[in-house]
Amino acid sequence: MKKQFTILLVTMGIMSAVFAGCGKEETGTQPPAVPESGVETQVGGETGNQADTQEPEISAGDTKTVSGTLEEKKDMLFIITTDDGEAYSIGFETAPEGYDQLKAGDSVVMEYTGELSVVDAFTGEVISLKPAK
Repeated sequence: MKKQFTILLVTMGIMSAVFAGCGKEETGTQPPAVPESGVETQVGGETGNQADTQEPEISAGDTKTVSGTLEEKKDMLFIITTDDGEAYSIGFETAPEGYDQLKAGDSVVMEYTGELSVVDAFTGEVISLKPAK
């Protein structure tokens, strides 16, 4: 009985040390790095970084399309499998145009910006999701 109690105390001590170490936050005095574009503009006599003053514009050349089968449809996520067998998980904040009319198993065409990846999370924007004709 004494051995079990000792083992229990040692185990609790180790676990408390592990939990205390996991909750520790790193405090650094160095500010986060800000990328510099190297392009400066002069607005009203004031010099500023152009990347800070303008929003990125999405042109028609940035829009891409992919077609496939809508495998899974959820509130903030859907999965498209292309004809070559690649499955892409697409997350979104607001439902793309045409999303409500689709169901799992439908053939679809998606217009988007950004890059699709089987491994990495989708960081672009879904413009529309329509049934394939």
